[in-house]
Amino acid sequence: MYRARLKDSGQEVALKVQRPNLDKSLLEDLELIVQMSSWLDALVPSYRKTMMHVVAKEYAARSKSELDFLSEANAIQEFGETYADDAYFVFPKTFPELCSEKLIVMEWFDGPRLGQINDMKELESHGFSGSDLVHNLFRIQLCMAYENGLIHADMHPGNIILRPNGKVGIIDCGLNARVPKKTRESVLNMLLLQSQGRTEEHVDIALQLSPPAERRDLSKFRRDLIEHYSKPQKKSTTSVSSDIIATMRIGTKYRNYANPFLLMIVRNFLILEGIFLKFDPSFDPSDYMGEYVKSILMRRFAPQAMLNTFSPVIGELAIALHNRPALLSRILRLESKFIESPSLGAFLRSEEVIVPESKQYSAWIVGIVGASIGATIVFILLRVL
Repeated sequence: MYRARLKDSGQEVALKVQRPNLDKSLLEDLELIVQMSSWLDALVPSYRKTMMHVVAKEYAARSKSELDFLSEANAIQEFGETYADDAYFVFPKTFPELCSEKLIVMEWFDGPRLGQINDMKELESHGFSGSDLVHNLFRIQLCMAYENGLIHADMHPGNIILRPNGKVGIIDCGLNARVPKKTRESVLNMLLLQSQGRTEEHVDIALQLSPPAERRDLSKFRRDLIEHYSKPQKKSTTSVSSDIIATMRIGTKYRNYANPFLLMIVRNFLILEGIFLKFDPSFDPSDYMGEYVKSILMRRFAPQAMLNTFSPVIGELAIALHNRPALLSRILRLESKFIESPSLGAFLRSEEVIVPESKQYSAWIVGIVGASIGATIVFILLRVL
């Protein structure tokens, strides 16, 4: 990264320049890595159990994507737009007219990188609270992984800048991923169920994320997972990622499919957990998870356009969700079923809101409910309550 000034305005900018012939040498190296990993995965059982081949393939794919600086510039811009109103974090602005496949021109951020900060006292000397930093890093990671779906997959301390204006800058967006909505919903639901001690339901979600290669192994895999999660789990700052890792490791016994998006999420959590331990050792992600899940759900089911019409119902719903956290997983399942249903009528019949025999009433209800998907969800939630 180089520091420069724009000739016309004198504004300080950061230049990310790709070295000559880097693409050719890197592609050759990556091809060799994946080929060797493939051989080891086929011949060495202990290597296969570590899931390193999945990691190697994902690393190669992401590294290739980092060669396209135009793609990275677009990702920086999207991150900036998504978090434009965030009170804590900021992404650099880019200069699209100056960017190319081998050059990115972006806003320069003054301030030390988090990796240069040795302890909480030094952090505070720059005007930042360890507790606030940790909570907000966890918040934005959850937001990326489970709400917006665009993940900055390289959130190490060297890419986090403590700016003099009190905001935290995030740079280097070359390593990024888009997590499919269904995967985001499943992981969120899985973590929620696990935090509530609902082991069997949690395991059922885990099986959907990482099914065994052979269908006949499904019941055995399920029993192994239930046995693991039925044991007392020690709460720690590693609890968020360790649940996902444990599921994938047990799954290697059954040659299950290791979801590459989960690996990206886990990687970030592991990096962030190191920051958590350094700047707020008492922080427990599992305590904060439920609070953030509620905020995601309220944003999802109470968009701005519905607030005036349904404000009384939404207020009651918010109170109910706070007092009855078990409803959160029910809500997630309802939305997933709604998306997968072939029609609105099929969804309503599956929830017994309408019955097949009452054709006249069915048409009437479908017409009314179809005017607002949000109203449908609220109506069903009230039945659950």
